[in-house]
Amino acid sequence: MHNKLITIILINNHYISLLLLLLEKTDSSSFKDQSKIKKTSKTSL
Repeated sequence: MHNKLITIILINNHYISLLLLLLEKTDSSSFKDQSKIKKTSKTSL
């Protein structure tokens, strides 16, 4: 059970980093919105 939790957390972190990469790629199109999202995501982590 404990190992399952760890793997779920790792997978979630992986997807979060992928999402952040995607956000960085689209920064030029809507920079203000993306920076807000980045700030909130960093604090939630």
